[in-house]
Parts: sequence; structure tokens; C-alpha cells
Amino acid sequence: MQEKKQDFLKFLFVVVFMELSICLYFTHKFEKLEELTQSNLELLEKALQDSKEHLIDMENMPKNSKN
Repeated sequence: MQEKKQDFLKFLFVVVFMELSICLYFTHKFEKLEELTQSNLELLEKALQDSKEHLIDMENMPKNSKN
């Protein structure tokens, strides 16, 4: 009976350890994904700002050429 309890505890330890390992693995992956997403968001914001500035410049060009 004691041996069955020990075997069960070993099994339980292995299962818990594996689940913890999997959780840590995916946590790490999601952190990397979050960093990439943040980086992409910053690039998109910069591109949007550049596009706005370009449109403003294009709108101002005809006004300057008319003068």
C-alpha cells in the first residue's frame, strides 16, 4: 500500500511538473509575441504619422504653387 502511495505521488509530481513546464513555455512565447506585437504597433503608428505628414505636405504644395 505504501509503495502504491509513493508511486502515485511520483506520478502526481511528474504531471504537475510537466504542466508547470508547459505553462512556463507558453508564458515565454506569449511574452515574445507581446513584444513583437508592441514593436509592430509602434512601426504602424510611425508609418501612419509619416503618411499624415506626407498628405499634409501634398495638400500644401498646390497652395504654394498658386501663390
